[in-house]
Amino acid sequence: MELRYLDEFLRLQCAPTLLQLSMFPNSKEVSESMSMWNCLRRNFSLESNATSAFEDVMLVVGDGCTPRTGALLSFMLGSNWTVLSVDPALSLDGLAQHPHPDRAGFEYNQVRGLWVCRARIEDVQLRARRVLVVMMPVSYTHLRAHETPEHLVCRLLLEKKKKK
Repeated sequence: MELRYLDEFLRLQCAPTLLQLSMFPNSKEVSESMSMWNCLRRNFSLESNATSAFEDVMLVVGDGCTPRTGALLSFMLGSNWTVLSVDPALSLDGLAQHPHPDRAGFEYNQVRGLWVCRARIEDVQLRARRVLVVMMPVSYTHLRAHETPEHLVCRLLLEKKKKK
């Protein structure tokens, strides 16, 4: 495993907050999110002059049950970017009480500028001036793109039953 990403993460001002929020359960998750951050900052112009939410959007697809890459990007990009993390497996714990009236998803209470949407990406409608799409690697092959966690549990139980 590449330790430079872990070392770089631990030097970030936002690292203690992200760890306190239990965003990163292990070094593998840190490495995946930090590698994405490094790719973005090296290859794209991330300056933004947005004056309101959802003008410039960083769309994180496949962040899993916890919006960890979305949270990291929210801290690193600052207040001019809106980060929207989309995944059918996202947990809705820690969300604001009310969804945004005109936009997809809910604002994440504990990370400013982070919005989460528990949905398949093809079901999300987004209006923005500029969108950068971040595709997160999926390391679990048992979850199909259209499945929610509930679908997965049912399918695995049925497959187990068939084997008996």
